[in-house]
Amino acid sequence: MSKNISMNAIFIIGSVQAFFFSILIFSKKHKSFHDKVLASWLLLMGLQLLLKYINFNELYIYVPWILGLNAGFPLVHGPMLFLYVNSLTKNYKKIRRIDYLHFIPFVLMYIYLLPVLLLSSESKIQIFIHGQNYDPKYLPLFILLILSVPSYIVWSFYSLKKHQSNILRFFSFNEKVGLQWLYYLTIGLGAIWLAIVLAYMLTYAFGIIHQANRDILIYIVFVIYIFILGFKGLKQGNIFFDINPLLSKANQSKKIGSLEVEKEVKVKQASKIKNADEILKKIQSYMEKEKPYLEEKLTIVQLSESLNIPYYILSQVINDKLNQNFFDFVNYYRVNEAKEKLCDPKFDHYTILGTALDCGFNSKASFNRIFKLKTSKTPTQYKNSQKLN
Repeated sequence: MSKNISMNAIFIIGSVQAFFFSILIFSKKHKSFHDKVLASWLLLMGLQLLLKYINFNELYIYVPWILGLNAGFPLVHGPMLFLYVNSLTKNYKKIRRIDYLHFIPFVLMYIYLLPVLLLSSESKIQIFIHGQNYDPKYLPLFILLILSVPSYIVWSFYSLKKHQSNILRFFSFNEKVGLQWLYYLTIGLGAIWLAIVLAYMLTYAFGIIHQANRDILIYIVFVIYIFILGFKGLKQGNIFFDINPLLSKANQSKKIGSLEVEKEVKVKQASKIKNADEILKKIQSYMEKEKPYLEEKLTIVQLSESLNIPYYILSQVINDKLNQNFFDFVNYYRVNEAKEKLCDPKFDHYTILGTALDCGFNSKASFNRIFKLKTSKTPTQYKNSQKLN
């Protein structure tokens, strides 16, 4: 009885919060395509849990036509994850025709199950309750379910890793643009899926885990995943909102979009820079005199406009001459600025956060991380060591 109550609570809480986050995201005034993808995905998750609730409580006797409708839902999570990742990292404005191909397995599942779905209500109920007329030909569907999600997890993981590498070429910060939360959530989904497969094996192959206990654990994790996805996704803004208008203003022929190298001709132009040393001196002089790095959301496009040098030339010169990306280049100056302030008695009244914000960092966490990476010490350790000296 207690397990029934637990499962009902899990299904209700999960479906309600999925619908709640979906409505909140759909209600946003300025929705990006990634918002619509996430809201749709959460809606599907809510429907899946609602159908599970109906089946678990045998309410299908009142609406037998819904039996079997939840069979394909696991096949939609992989494509939706991949579409959501791409909508964020590649700045998609709408779904592309090629993206519909990812949902072919989802459609094939229902085509495959069509003979069952078209049965009479009584027959469907008998199959659902007793497993009558089960056909081994449905084994490929189970294999498809096992392989689908992990394939998209790996694909999404690769896209996020590539994105995190690429943003270092254009941004001096990574908060809200690095998508670390989605990166870890993707890894988490992979771990969850592996645990689900192992749990089913332990239940049916070895009889170690009872089915009820297995389902409780699986759906608790699923509900937690929905909450994190909805909460973080609701706050996620458009990564390219600030940088693409600047590119347009600079009369560049192609927006950054996916943060790939924009055109082959630009790469060729950048690779043939004859006055690279002169450009580097100009960049360094501007950084030291004007201190643009104090702007916490400085991008390479903004620096490009200030110097009147194409951003791809800036990127190439910084990379070739200093062996640094834009992120490391800017934060080198921020760390040096912080080191000066930490050693200056005039700034003793500053907190670590105050120093961080004053030097162009937008959080204490990023300041500590980057400072330690550059100096092998935390800001506090560095300040104390300088006092001893």
